[in-house]
Amino acid sequence: MNRSIQPSDLNRNSALMYGISTRKQILIIDPDASLAKTLLDDTYGNLIEVTIACNSLAGITLVKEIMPDAVSIGSQLSGIECYEVVQKLRSFSPTTQMPIVFFSGLPDLSRIIDITELKQPSTQQQKRSRQQERLAKILKWSSSACAIAGGVLLASNISISGFGFIGLATSSFQMLLASCLLADKTMVVYSGALFIFVDCLGVFRWLIV
Repeated sequence: MNRSIQPSDLNRNSALMYGISTRKQILIIDPDASLAKTLLDDTYGNLIEVTIACNSLAGITLVKEIMPDAVSIGSQLSGIECYEVVQKLRSFSPTTQMPIVFFSGLPDLSRIIDITELKQPSTQQQKRSRQQERLAKILKWSSSACAIAGGVLLASNISISGFGFIGLATSSFQMLLASCLLADKTMVVYSGALFIFVDCLGVFRWLIV
């Protein structure tokens, strides 16, 4: 059965004839947007053009520059960052009605939630989150310093070299605390295993020798 020609087909063919692109432009705001981009490319092919912004600030700037047809906020942004992006887009009149979708989490990229379901975090929650992020950053810097000090002590081969094990254990423990504050499950498992099965056993071996 032959399908009747629709007006939309004529518009599309005319656009192609005169070199006008009919591809929808999608902006993905995500520090790691490779999987989301692959999913969209595999699903829609040449029907869309994907642009990537690696953080919320770059994403907001790009939205105002290129005015995409839709914005996708990736799962690697924190809840507060997601809310801030939506708040700024909704307060900018040209993007008030722009479709925004939120990828709920990796690796299940097929489940997409409307961003309007995202609740505004309370002031107390925002303050606590910033404090946790600040403390985690301090712990990471301290962890790096302890790792360097511990490594230098162990490599120096002097009478107090054994204390290098304590430095390494302190380093991995601080990394474990920072990962817990950031709710980074992968790093929690890694730093926890490193602290218990490598550094703590190293300290134990140093003490009994």
